[in-house]
This record gives sequence, C-alpha cells and structure tokens, in this order.
Amino acid sequence: MQVYMLKRQLTDKEKEELIKEYMRDGSLRCFVDNHPIEDISQVDFHHISPRCERGPTTIDNMAPVCKDHHKLIRTLSLQEFRDKLMLEKFFTEFKKADGIRLDEVLYFKLDGLNYGNPLNFEKTDKSIKIYWNTGPELHSLYTCSSGFQYFYALIPIEYIKNDFELQPRPLESKRMWELYRHFLRYTQLAPAICRLVDRQVLLFDGQHKTAAQIWAGRKYVDCKIYIDPDIQSIKETVLAAHDKLRQMPFYTSKLISIYSDLFKDDWEDYLELAGQKSEAGFVEYLIKVKGKTKTEGLKMLRSAIQ
Repeated sequence: MQVYMLKRQLTDKEKEELIKEYMRDGSLRCFVDNHPIEDISQVDFHHISPRCERGPTTIDNMAPVCKDHHKLIRTLSLQEFRDKLMLEKFFTEFKKADGIRLDEVLYFKLDGLNYGNPLNFEKTDKSIKIYWNTGPELHSLYTCSSGFQYFYALIPIEYIKNDFELQPRPLESKRMWELYRHFLRYTQLAPAICRLVDRQVLLFDGQHKTAAQIWAGRKYVDCKIYIDPDIQSIKETVLAAHDKLRQMPFYTSKLISIYSDLFKDDWEDYLELAGQKSEAGFVEYLIKVKGKTKTEGLKMLRSAIQ
C-alpha cells in the first residue's frame, strides 16, 4: 500500500539558512530573476522541483521568491518559471522584423560566444571521423534511396546553426515553450535534420524542437546529417514534407483511445491500494505516484470517460 507523507514545512532555522544563502551585496535575492527583496515579509519559499513531481521539502530543493512571482508560478517548477520569464524577455529584446530563429537562441544561450563552429572531419566510403574539441569520434555512413550519404550523431550545440536557405521560417514563442515543457519529461522521437556543407552543420528541419531543447539546457542535439546533398532535391523534399505530405495528426478518437489505454493500467494499479476510491483520488494518485502533472491526469480521466 502506498503511504503518503504529511506535507512538511520548512523550520524557522531552515528559512534563515536559505535567506543567508541567497543574500547578495547585502540584499536577499529572488530565485526567479535575482532581483532584490527589500522587505523580508514579502518572501515565500518555493520548491525548485515541485511537490507534484516528488520534489522534497529540503534545503537543497527550496528557494526564496518574492510574493509577486510566487502568485504567478502556479504548477511550474521554479526552473520552468524562470525559463518562461526569460523566454518572454528574449522574444521581446531580440525581436526583429523578419523574426527570431535558431541562431539567436544559440547566441543567447552561449553567452555571445561562437556558434556554428566549423567541423573538422575525415571521410571514407563507409565512415566519417569527426574531430571534436574532446577528441575524435567515428560514425558509420548510410546512403538513402536518393543516393545522399548521411550519418547520425549527438552534435554539441556550438557546432550547429540555422539553415537560412532551407529553413527561413521564424520561431514561434508559444510552440517553443510547449516543446520546452515536453522535452523536460519525454524523449526526442526523431532527430533534427541537418546538412554538412563546407564544414558547416546547417539545421533545416526540427528548428523548434532544437531551440526548445537548448532552452531547457541541453548541450547536445540528436541529429541526422546529410553530407553535401543536392540543394534543389532537398528543397523539393522539404516543400513536399510541409505541404501535402506533412505529418498527419491523430484523429481525436485515436487520441482518446491512447489516453484510455494509459488510463486503464494506472487505474488498475490505483484500485490495488487500500481505502475509498474516487475520480479526484485517482488524479491525486497520478500526480503523487506516477509523476503526472494535474493537467495530464485530468486529460487521462476525461479521455477514459469519453
């Protein structure tokens, strides 16, 4: 039987330790954006990793935040909330007439240091040896039906840049944020697509998911890299993929079926616990035991009912 712990509160001594830890230049700093909190009575203490995701009420998982920010955090972790505010600020400050792209994200996240670094490599008919700063790495080469050679690799983010010729579209802040939250919890199913031309790794498919992962702190991106492919053929492929051959979304009925299957297994686990059962209790179980967010739990419940 699953036993839930009573909600623990920080002791006064622990609060004093946290206040001391977050003092800078004589002022207590808000964890979210480092601004000074002049009035100690306007301080709340929040979980860095939220309780709904099993974040403990311990000194290393708690931080002081101003009451204004605390009201806005809602179900986000402190790191998510910090990244959300930073993303909003980024899209405001970097705003350009033709929009923001992956290169601006790289410039911002790498603190203005170089990105799109040239790739040093040696190639044979069957393999490619890449010389990273950390040492050489050997990858197998494959050939697609169009005759283009390609390989798979985890590319350090400082070696990639946006392919303006094939990927002229700007980033959308809402989509990037949704993918950021997704990749905090789930894996990347398909690699980003790049081409290697004149020692440059140019990313032309998967710009949003790559930008989202970089925003979430990833230092490497899972990529499929074509070696100097015919540009016209790639352009035609990209056009078809984003037009009449674009990925088909699931029908609503199919989504409901998938959520219902997930619901069934978790519901059976929940029924094995002692005590009275309810829909609200099941959603709480999904949050506390299965690590779901409240939104995910409610979605599973609604899909099963439908």
